[in-house]
Amino acid sequence: GINKQSFPNQQFVPMTWGKGTSTDTDARTLIERSDVDHLLSFNEPDHASQSNVPVDTAVQRFKIMQKTGLRYVSPVVTQDEAFGTGKWLTEFMTKAQAQKLRVNAIAVHWYDWGNQTNNAATDSLTAERVFSRFVTYIERVRAAYPGYPIWVTEYNANINRSSETIHRYFMKLSTDWMNTISYIERYSYFFPPTVPGVNSNNTLTNVGAYWKSLTSPKAFTSNIVLDATIVP
Repeated sequence: GINKQSFPNQQFVPMTWGKGTSTDTDARTLIERSDVDHLLSFNEPDHASQSNVPVDTAVQRFKIMQKTGLRYVSPVVTQDEAFGTGKWLTEFMTKAQAQKLRVNAIAVHWYDWGNQTNNAATDSLTAERVFSRFVTYIERVRAAYPGYPIWVTEYNANINRSSETIHRYFMKLSTDWMNTISYIERYSYFFPPTVPGVNSNNTLTNVGAYWKSLTSPKAFTSNIVLDATIVP
């Protein structure tokens, strides 16, 4: 939805999750807001059980939402559809560039799919393996779309790894690395059901508190400056 609010130390970034929330009415609503400066696009449009938006439709709806003037982040696809011949995001970005759409950053989802049983002798070594694959993936995204900042909007060490220790090690390794990479603008850990970040009473779990304790120079500041480029 687009109706949540930002707070002094927490910024709400709206997401046009699917084509149904990418209309002129939605654009006008966002134009009238003063507490947001970024907009996320479609959620896994390549996936039938997610927003399921064809590339050509996504391009047309993306054009509509550019009218907000907000910095607009690309649609975010499943892990295997981000780059390469015939992949959803490859086709979208090719058409976006040809039609001069304003894509301000590339969004990424990563869950170490296909490697959930590729574990080492210890949790720390397993986390290092996961981290190595994560770095390789992000670097391949960057190589596919040079010049674009990256937002890692969902990632973890795999939903099938229930060890809090592995997730903690990976959190530390990945955030320490991302904090040094200038082209990574923002990132957000996706807590799997087996390793929740919040208890049923809305207090933080131990691993949730650990994530919160990790410092980041990329944390939100409230100095919002809107992109003045309005696409008619």
